[in-house]
Amino acid sequence: HVRLAQVVWAVEQRFCLPALDGHKSEILALTWAPDGQHLLTAGQDCTLRVWRACDGLQLAFFMADAA
Repeated sequence: HVRLAQVVWAVEQRFCLPALDGHKSEILALTWAPDGQHLLTAGQDCTLRVWRACDGLQLAFFMADAA
């Protein structure tokens, strides 16, 4: 079993956010919440995850219907 940790660079601020550890495959999309404090990711593993940007803590997890 291989654990994947995704790394996000905040290019304009020139720093790397904490690793996002949770998706079982590639992250296909990432967007910042309007508050600038949270991220939403969509993974190839058919999940959506909400993260706290400052420490990479996963706050919510949603699995897509396989239909």
